[in-house]
Amino acid sequence: QGAVVEVHDDGYLALSRIDVFQPIVVLIDLGMPRMDGFELARRLRLREDRTRRLLVALTGWGDGEQRRRTSDAGFDHHLVKPAELDELMRILQSAREAATDTGEVSRT
Repeated sequence: QGAVVEVHDDGYLALSRIDVFQPIVVLIDLGMPRMDGFELARRLRLREDRTRRLLVALTGWGDGEQRRRTSDAGFDHHLVKPAELDELMRILQSAREAATDTGEVSRT
């Protein structure tokens, strides 16, 4: 679909790469080792400058409590695995359009 991506299975590594890679959208598994997705989202929100990244929880946990926790941590969307491809593509396209409208480099 034309997206430029990096994949990391560790929240600390993802956090260390965020300023270098500068993604517009970050898909985050909630159950990562060492630093879970909730903590990664909180830390990303604390580090934001003028650019607000779109944070998407991509997880097997879909109950009401988990959705509340993702919202509290700063996530914009909560997708339950296996995620619907159409919904994910809609989110990515929306982020791409928003980045184009603001003149940011479109890296989704």
